[in-house]
Amino acid sequence: GHDSKTSFRKIKLKNTSFEEACMLGISIFQGSYLMEAVENKVVFKSTDDNGDCEIWITKKGRWAIISLSCSC
Repeated sequence: GHDSKTSFRKIKLKNTSFEEACMLGISIFQGSYLMEAVENKVVFKSTDDNGDCEIWITKKGRWAIISLSCSC
């Protein structure tokens, strides 16, 4: 069989610019990522061999939302 684990974290920052949120997201969740721009959000996909991780950064009104999802 296959045993997998998934984790998810979300950080909400008020009055933070989209650019600041991108820099913070990459700083907090360190690793090697490829960037993919999607409508109203940026997705950073892991290039490490330790599992699949993605960081989503979105801006909704005055809030910047940084989400991390990892599975291995």
